Amino acid sequence: MTRLERAAHLSAIGTAFLAAIGLWVAVLQIRASEQTQREASARDAYKEYLKLAMEKPEFAEARQGKAMVSPAVKASYAWFVEYFLYSAEQIHTSFPNDREWESALSEQIC
Repeated sequence: MTRLERAAHLSAIGTAFLAAIGLWVAVLQIRASEQTQREASARDAYKEYLKLAMEKPEFAEARQGKAMVSPAVKASYAWFVEYFLYSAEQIHTSFPNDREWESALSEQIC
C-alpha cells in the first residue's frame, strides 16, 4: 500500500468520524430545541391561565355554592379549571423538579 492510498483511507476514516460527531451534535441541538419549545409552551399556557384568572376573579376564588348560579356559569368554570389543569400538566412535564413552579401550582390548587 502506498502512502497516497494510506492517506486516502485515513482521510475517509476521518471524514466518517467528523460526520458522526456532526450527527451527534445535531441530535443534541434538536433535543435542546424541543425542550426549549416545551418550556415556552408551558409558560404560555400558564400565562394564559393567569390572564383568565384576572379576567374572571369569581372563577379564581370560586366557592362551590356561591359563584355557580347557572348552568352556563358552571360550564365556564369547568372549562376554566380544565385550562388550569392543562397548564399545570404542561409545567409539571417541562419543569418536573422545579420548586418554584411546584410552589406556584400548589398555591393555585389550594
